[in-house]
Amino acid sequence: MIRVPRPPAIVRDAVLVIALTFTLVELVLRLVPTLVGDPLKSMIEEAEKVPYSNRRIFNGFHGGVRRLLPPLMKTDILVVGDSFVFGSYVKEEDIFTSLLERGLGKRVLNLGVGGTGPVQYNRMVEVGMAYEPSTVIYGVFANDFSYDAHPKIQPLKTYTGRKQEYDDDLFTASLRPNERAAHLLKWVTNLSLQYQFYKTFAQPSARFHTIPWRWKGHFFMFPTKEYWDPYISYGNRNVREGVEINRELAGAAASFAQGAKKRFWLVLFPSKEMVYAPLDPLMGPKIFSEVQYQSYEVLARELKADGVSVFDTTPDLRRLAAEGKKLYHSIDGHFNELGHAEVARLLAGLIRTPGS
Repeated sequence: MIRVPRPPAIVRDAVLVIALTFTLVELVLRLVPTLVGDPLKSMIEEAEKVPYSNRRIFNGFHGGVRRLLPPLMKTDILVVGDSFVFGSYVKEEDIFTSLLERGLGKRVLNLGVGGTGPVQYNRMVEVGMAYEPSTVIYGVFANDFSYDAHPKIQPLKTYTGRKQEYDDDLFTASLRPNERAAHLLKWVTNLSLQYQFYKTFAQPSARFHTIPWRWKGHFFMFPTKEYWDPYISYGNRNVREGVEINRELAGAAASFAQGAKKRFWLVLFPSKEMVYAPLDPLMGPKIFSEVQYQSYEVLARELKADGVSVFDTTPDLRRLAAEGKKLYHSIDGHFNELGHAEVARLLAGLIRTPGS
């Protein structure tokens, strides 16, 4: 019998102390929100929600990693888009597509993938058509005007089930063992609030100047106006070009859906700054300028002129914000649970409207 040598006592003690310290800090962080107020309370509560942004279902179409499967059943409503559709930092049952499904009693297929843009949305529309939806909702967010814009890729006439060369960021047929291990490690580490704080505040790439703001008892952190300007300001040439590319791509998706006799709606989701900044004439100009929202207005106007149905959620969300409702996370730019609930309500009304 071979005896495995035991590690020296000093090593065992050091490992035990590190483990106990790590556990103690984790417990303290989880207790703090019940004892303190904002901003620390919001920061900790939102750090706890990060694993929801990485959820995935291998045998279905919702999550950051998908299998390109043949359709198993028909759906009523197809929703495509980026992380706003995917529902970052919110549980599956609380995202607006799940609420829409329960509220309308209709099957909703969510193909949202974080970090994608109009090129991928068009591919999502093509793939989703295999599920024979009656309505297509094409979600657009502000950074789509400058990210992943490429006018040459448009929906094909039919979905054959074959993977396309530009599908790599959208679909994964299977995960190799090392990829599975990486996803498992990411999920496990995301459960730690300490790790989440490190990722959010300690990494140099995550640092940008922010402005704290309270609105009717709610705490928010906003990046400065200069952060968003390069991405969404209509005053920038690349954004103006992106608006035109969006018009072309969204128009192609609408034609593809309408040609199959489906209702098509392009839905504009505003940034947190677009919703809250106009409510405060003193703080607002530091985090937002109307030239950013002009990108939405121009795209909506041009698409409507092309015969595409557009629904901009911004005016309704501004009205709700003015009533004192907190629709976005404090330290992140995505919808919180109430934001998803209000978007679901707005879209349900849109879908119920006869002839819309």
